Amino acid sequence: MDKLTLSNGIAIPCMGFGCYNAFDDVITSAVRMALEAGYRYIDSAAFYKNEPAVGEGLSSYSGAREDLFVLSKAWPSAFEDMEAAFGCTAKTCGWSIWMPTSFTGPGQMIRDAFPPMNSFSG
Repeated sequence: MDKLTLSNGIAIPCMGFGCYNAFDDVITSAVRMALEAGYRYIDSAAFYKNEPAVGEGLSSYSGAREDLFVLSKAWPSAFEDMEAAFGCTAKTCGWSIWMPTSFTGPGQMIRDAFPPMNSFSG
């Protein structure tokens, strides 16, 4: 699978497996099958309300953690306390990598959200 190299030198897969609008055992099984098929980039969001089931699917992954990329998205209202948002997702499904997003595009809210991302180690 093709990869994109980020500015920090880490290469992330260009194509990810999306988890929107699937729940419970369906998304757990789908995430497991995606991992078995070679996906190493899983895309989700707290808004999807399926993080525990996605996390359960991720728990089947036995490869190197540094090879797995999990993207979640924070709703703009969470930008005021991104550390709490990070902690909530990390607790809910065991993820420790977050990337905030905004429906208004790159703006001040995004820039303000990055400092907690850079120091979070959940």
